[in-house]
Amino acid sequence: MAAVTISTDLIEALPLIKAYKDSFEAQNKRLSRTTLTGKISSLHDAATLFEFMETTRKNFAELQEQLVGYLLDENINKSVADALRHATAAIDMLTRNLYERSADVGFLSADSTIISYLTGEASAAADNEIHSHLAAYASYYTVYSEIVLLRTNGVVAASLNGANGAARTQDSFVDHALKTDEFVQSYAISDLTGKSSLIFAHRICSLDTPIGVLALVFDLQDEMTRIFESVGGTLAFVDGKSRVVGSTLPKLAGETIHQNPKNQYMLRKLGRRSFLSVSAPSKGYEGYKGLDWSAFGFSKLSNDEKKEGAQSDKKLSVLLPAKLREIVSRSEEISEDLGDVVINGELIASKTRAYALNPIMENIRAIGEQTRAIFVQTESDLVQTVSQSLFDESQLLTRIALNIMDRNLYERANDCRWWANARVFKEANWDAAAKTLEYINSLYTVYSLLFVFDENGVIRAVSKHDGLRFVGQKCSDQTHLSALANRNNQAYFVSPFAASGYYGDKPTYTYYATILGGAGVVGGVGIVFDAAAQFDSILRAALPVGRDGAFNLFFDDKKQVIGSTSARFKPLEPLPFDINEFKTTMLYDWEEKEYIVALSQAQGYREYKSKESKIYSLLFVPAV
Repeated sequence: MAAVTISTDLIEALPLIKAYKDSFEAQNKRLSRTTLTGKISSLHDAATLFEFMETTRKNFAELQEQLVGYLLDENINKSVADALRHATAAIDMLTRNLYERSADVGFLSADSTIISYLTGEASAAADNEIHSHLAAYASYYTVYSEIVLLRTNGVVAASLNGANGAARTQDSFVDHALKTDEFVQSYAISDLTGKSSLIFAHRICSLDTPIGVLALVFDLQDEMTRIFESVGGTLAFVDGKSRVVGSTLPKLAGETIHQNPKNQYMLRKLGRRSFLSVSAPSKGYEGYKGLDWSAFGFSKLSNDEKKEGAQSDKKLSVLLPAKLREIVSRSEEISEDLGDVVINGELIASKTRAYALNPIMENIRAIGEQTRAIFVQTESDLVQTVSQSLFDESQLLTRIALNIMDRNLYERANDCRWWANARVFKEANWDAAAKTLEYINSLYTVYSLLFVFDENGVIRAVSKHDGLRFVGQKCSDQTHLSALANRNNQAYFVSPFAASGYYGDKPTYTYYATILGGAGVVGGVGIVFDAAAQFDSILRAALPVGRDGAFNLFFDDKKQVIGSTSARFKPLEPLPFDINEFKTTMLYDWEEKEYIVALSQAQGYREYKSKESKIYSLLFVPAV
């Protein structure tokens, strides 16, 4: 990140930098008070030594100003970059999650059980059936706190959790949904929940005639809490009207936050603490533009305590920007100049018998040693600030990549299980099944192919025309046998990460679920994950900005690559280095180049715990 122009008033908010500034100024005053004239019998020698001393003092004053400025800039840059990384990760996670919801509501609104309920005769049996149906859906997609079926006049026909006791809603999303064949998303106080809620809605049609509206209430508060815990840092989500929707800072609840569009960051006072804040808007995902929300990241303006585990090893000075390395080099030259003043002064004192000069030279020697110590400590803190920022960023990015991956695969585990419940599949209506699969695949673009197979493992329908060659063939992936042997509608099965004929012989995961009918197993659903595109998208979303040559990858417990942003690492190939050498973050020399390396392991998301294999993220960032 480029240096940020900072008002020097901020020095007062950064105790460590203020201490350095005071130390530099004290040293400069000591140099200024050191008088040489009159202590040397030779006026020529005195003038020469005084000129040398004055030049050294001026160089010192100039350098101390630059050092304080760079210390300030680097600390502010670190704070801004840290806040922006966390904010960007938070809004990206939320957007990707909501993309899945936009697809869910479209598919569920075409559910035959729901359509039959809204067009059928009212009865207690029908009410019990639809409630069980909605509960089954919620058991897979645990991100929803409420599901409501509405008549076209807003009357509540059925709900998962009582719809806040409302018999009818005046919520505006109902009319909006009825007027479009697209999904509608709404964040407002809702009759159906009694509070501000994020709702995804879609009209329900029978023979192309609207008969109602499906409303999926997203459990926003729970998801924000999970995002905050995953990303870390101090964060807030702000809606399109600049209202705080959720935050890690309780004092921000109900507040309005505006970001100054002309500045990269803003200085905010929250209680007794000063914060730098930056905002990150949603970039959208897979054609879904997201909400008009932003995530705000906040970074405390305080560096009076070093972070535990912070590194300031001399070898890490390679991480300093070129201009900082130049200043550090100049500081060493000034220390040498002060040493030269002492040596020359002692020679002159000896030559001219001006022995009164010796105590002055001793004083200058002491000033030089103290100055060198200040420069050494300054360099150490610069290295620690810069390196810790880079290490923190790298570690966060590996965690973000894995978190997004886990969230993505969580949805795949849910999708295959729910789709296996579709009536058209349970009735083995294979002609109609093909149309259903095609419709699903148009909503969920993360799949390369969807297919259903019968109780003998023979593929009966596919979602895409180029997959018709598989119809009539037995499933080639042996994982489907587990689905056929299953009797639990909560179970799902995932193939090993391996080359698949359903994916152009490229490696991927295929998820399976059992289609259970009244007489037992009808067959199963297979969904082929578009691994190459999705892993590439996830990994690229977790690359550091402005660090050319950086690359990252996923690998499993077999030490084989499953995805990478670099053509050097092909899926299924073994890693070219000994992963046991790697720490959480470290400097690593590879192919005669120094890298910052970060390593993390997947932790899972909600019910999805990456049980198929242990997945790791590995990030390489060029040190210079």
